[in-house]
Amino acid sequence: MTLALTFTAHDIANTRFAISPLGEVVASARVVKNPSAHP
Repeated sequence: MTLALTFTAHDIANTRFAISPLGEVVASARVVKNPSAHP
């Protein structure tokens, strides 16, 4: 089975990338644990 996706330049321009929410939680927990290490 083959799947073909076609994107226009407009589609690519509207593409956004996000950081994993779990990664954000881990980074936030590190700051809460040791705030002086993160200015």
